[in-house]
Amino acid sequence: MYKPWPSHPTPSPALIPIKASPERIAEVIESNPSFIPNNCIPFDFQFYQKSIQDLQLISERTTFHLVVDGDGQPGGLYYGSPIRADRGERRTSYIVYSANRSIFVDLMARIVDELPVVAAP
Repeated sequence: MYKPWPSHPTPSPALIPIKASPERIAEVIESNPSFIPNNCIPFDFQFYQKSIQDLQLISERTTFHLVVDGDGQPGGLYYGSPIRADRGERRTSYIVYSANRSIFVDLMARIVDELPVVAAP
């Protein structure tokens, strides 16, 4: 199979993202307001409020992946938004929040690993 992306770091087995509910994400936002520093949350090229209602609306079309540290503090969050593409291509836009560079790199490696393998051109 053809993999169009270059080699990249292997995700850490110590950082395991959990699939988080909108309620859990709302708790993270409330207890750690600087974790998502913007006033709004991006999804599907639109901006939503940091409210449970908008998080539930977003969760109908994506899965929130949350990394927490040993103290229960958020270390990283990512979720994707499918993009309508021409010529039958499948594309997804990802939103990534991280507490530090190493978690960011780990989450990006996970995203690349989750991408579907495509047939050679």
